Amino acid sequence: MHYYQHHIGDFLSATSRLKDSQCMAYLRLMWMYYDTEMPLENNPRKLAFQIGADADADADADAGDVDRENQFTCSR
Repeated sequence: MHYYQHHIGDFLSATSRLKDSQCMAYLRLMWMYYDTEMPLENNPRKLAFQIGADADADADADAGDVDRENQFTCSR
């Protein structure tokens, strides 16, 4: 998929509680999801690497996880 409608209001309401690093991770995961049209792999460290997030950094430890259970469909 090379195009999707990005509804600003929906995006803001879904991401308003996220830190900036989490919001960027969310966007990158969403882009990866739409680009591949496949469920995201259920491997937070691998996903963090693929989107350029540092899964080991204390401040951004949750950036690669970004509430995947509530936002994305992950493969098992």
